[in-house]
Amino acid sequence: MQSAVKQAASFYMNDNKRKKIIQLILPAVFVAFFAMLSLIGVYKCPLDAFLGIPCPTCGLTRAVRAALHGDMAMAFYYHPLWPVIPVAVLLLILYHCDVIHPSARVFRNACIFLAVIVGVCFFIRHLQHSPVVMIHFKTSVLYRLYEILTFD
Repeated sequence: MQSAVKQAASFYMNDNKRKKIIQLILPAVFVAFFAMLSLIGVYKCPLDAFLGIPCPTCGLTRAVRAALHGDMAMAFYYHPLWPVIPVAVLLLILYHCDVIHPSARVFRNACIFLAVIVGVCFFIRHLQHSPVVMIHFKTSVLYRLYEILTFD
């Protein structure tokens, strides 16, 4: 009876490790895929392409790319919070790997804080009419579909 319990516990532990590995690898594969598309100039943000509205993290990939090339002024131009996001991702990975153990309250509050500062930054960038986050409905897929369907 005990060996069956040990086998079940071992399977659960292995299954739990598999889930954590998948949770870490899948997002990394998606990020790498979209980063490669961005580097060759093929990728455009789906939200921006479809609706003509940039997302709050708009410019982040370009900012990291500029920082990797040593152009810090351009990196901050593309997205002023570019150093914060990679640190947040690193902390999230460490949390998933059970390296750090914040309480649920601390984790939730950190996520809310990050979302608020990204949102406020996005709003300020719009108020300043940053060309990085310009809204352009007329180039969106949705607007083009509307034009086709209205037969004007």
